[in-house]
Amino acid sequence: MEDLVGEGIFRFLLHVLVWTARILYFLAWELMIERIGWSIGWVICRLLSWGKYPEVGLGEYDHASGPTSVLVNLIGILVLASIIGAGYSLLGEPSPMP
Repeated sequence: MEDLVGEGIFRFLLHVLVWTARILYFLAWELMIERIGWSIGWVICRLLSWGKYPEVGLGEYDHASGPTSVLVNLIGILVLASIIGAGYSLLGEPSPMP
């Protein structure tokens, strides 16, 4: 009987841990990719295309097509990574990336 109770508590705690990890993963994806990556990429794309690309507005990430959102997010993340890398170089610190 005690084994069943112990196993039930373990399974419950495992489910709580898994759901917590899923929620944190979702929030990290939402914040990093969809908000920061899109915002930086959107500004860079608008500057480079003289305001023509992407056709959707800054806050309209959900209305962008699949290839558009991937490209803009990728550009935003690459620019952010480049800025961070340049900051490490200017400060004379070793880069955290190998």
